[in-house]
Amino acid sequence: MTKLNTITSNTFFRFCIVGGIAFIIDGGILTLGVSVFDFSPVSSRSVSFSLASIFSWIANRNYTFGASKKGNIFNELTRYLGINIFAFGVNWLVYITAITNFDFMYQTPVIALIPSIGCSMLINYFGTKRYAFRIKNEL
Repeated sequence: MTKLNTITSNTFFRFCIVGGIAFIIDGGILTLGVSVFDFSPVSSRSVSFSLASIFSWIANRNYTFGASKKGNIFNELTRYLGINIFAFGVNWLVYITAITNFDFMYQTPVIALIPSIGCSMLINYFGTKRYAFRIKNEL
């Protein structure tokens, strides 16, 4: 197996690729909401995070953790949403703290996404891998 095949077959690498695309979706919609539609950074982030989460569930299910296709999709989605709600709480707390304490982050809220997403990424990865996308015989 070549080194590139080894890297791209790594679950964490694929998770990061999906997360990077979700970040672009999240940041793009956040910026659009604030800059074009004059929404507050909080209301715009609610929409952007929701849409990025839907994308990431679909992509992680089909690309990152493909073995989960053997499991019950409703149970999987329920577990995935539970983990994401917890990670979203951490993400949101860091985001709100950043935009309320740093004026430049309030003015350019996409910058506040960097620490907030960084904090929740590991929670999402390990929770998703170990809990949301597991199949019965992997417990």
